[in-house]
Amino acid sequence: MKDESAEKRGAAPERPIKRIKDRIDPKYLKISVYAAVSVAVTFALCLLLLRSQSFFAGVWSIIKTVFTPIIIGAVICYLLTPITDRLIRLLSGRDKEAKSWVRPVAVILTILLILAVVVGLIFLLSLFVYRGIRAISLEELRNLITAVKNELTAFYKAIQDTISGLELPAGRLENILSDLIENVGVWISDVIAGLPKTAGTILFATVFSVYFLLDGKRVADYLRHAFTVLCRESTVRKTKQLAQDADRVFSGYLRGRILDSLILGTALAVVYRIAGVPYAFIVGILTGAVNLIPYVGYVIGYVIVLLAYLVGGNFSEAWIGVVVLTVIQTADAYWICPKLMNRSILIHPLLVIVALIAGGAVGGIVGMLIAIPAMALLKIRFDRFLERREKMKAEAAAPQEAEEAKGP
Repeated sequence: MKDESAEKRGAAPERPIKRIKDRIDPKYLKISVYAAVSVAVTFALCLLLLRSQSFFAGVWSIIKTVFTPIIIGAVICYLLTPITDRLIRLLSGRDKEAKSWVRPVAVILTILLILAVVVGLIFLLSLFVYRGIRAISLEELRNLITAVKNELTAFYKAIQDTISGLELPAGRLENILSDLIENVGVWISDVIAGLPKTAGTILFATVFSVYFLLDGKRVADYLRHAFTVLCRESTVRKTKQLAQDADRVFSGYLRGRILDSLILGTALAVVYRIAGVPYAFIVGILTGAVNLIPYVGYVIGYVIVLLAYLVGGNFSEAWIGVVVLTVIQTADAYWICPKLMNRSILIHPLLVIVALIAGGAVGGIVGMLIAIPAMALLKIRFDRFLERREKMKAEAAAPQEAEEAKGP
């Protein structure tokens, strides 16, 4: 007994810090530290964003300027790759492995073909305008100017009557008119100032597209290898599935849309010629070209054919062209186009309208062109997610059903 009491008197008292440390779970302590650090970093980034808007706006402007031509070039390469591959097969002949000179020659021929198509469309449009101006006599031009002048005068008088009825103060009216003129002037100056930037973007996008066509496969293989090494196998598998879905949807839509426009333009040119529509070949090709714009292209087609009759001087026969266009566009919309398109882009018309509105608001005509396949891709991914969830629920319910089947 004396020895035990001596040991107790000689032992050092337990420290409070050690008792607290023993009661703390290291796992939850680590989670708490991570959470605190995350909150602090997020708060610091928010303050940095609020106080450095101009800096980040400048960085974003540089990133946008650099990556815009790269992205456009990649899209052009994606659209032209089937043509280049086809030319490579034709130039290679029976050789299984293409020679080193085949791909550069195929790329050059592809670029020349696209330039020929663009120049041809510009020439047809110029010829259409030239013939229209030439067909109008001096007397008709004078009457047209007089009619436009009378319409503008009546419109201006109606605006004056409306404004006078509102009883706005003179100073307020002057401010409204000055603001309107200033906004129009700013818009025109912005458009003119942006022309060099737009031209530079088009030039660099063309350069990048040619480079991607020449050496894009090697770059894609390198990026694919790096992504496979750096990421987990599940991430690689999901990304590969996403890329396959995107390629199937966008290639099925964009390439199908281009082929559909070629078929529609050729058919319209031939039938217009038989029906006696003025400038049949030009009007048919231009209508096929604007058909690339989803839904809006249909309306522009009617405007083109009506202008052709108006310029040709036989507007009373315009119903013939309208009937022909309606019949061919209906056949194209319900028979030809669905055959050319991939089935994966068939989505509900309500989603199509939503996609067109959103795409037009974000990217204008280009946004409307890619909005539908983008919406179709989202629908495919959502359907795959539902399939996975349904499969997981079925697997989770299988043991319980087996237990219930065994009975008590």
